[in-house]
Amino acid sequence: MMGKPKNCLECKFHRYFDWYFIECVKYGWKIHRSVAMKECVCCDEDDKHHVFPSGRKVPVKLYMQNKVML
Repeated sequence: MMGKPKNCLECKFHRYFDWYFIECVKYGWKIHRSVAMKECVCCDEDDKHHVFPSGRKVPVKLYMQNKVML
């Protein structure tokens, strides 16, 4: 069994969106490449996920820093 990915680029749910962002196919958000290379955004223990009225979950800290977009 495979362990949790260390960053978003190792995750099977990512795909390239444009030069600056990759897209998480599982959650439907766009992740800045600088963040995607360092951490697995959906597995971050310190960052709480906000559930928007549409039912989409987004990491609050990264969303406020414009590192994750809907």
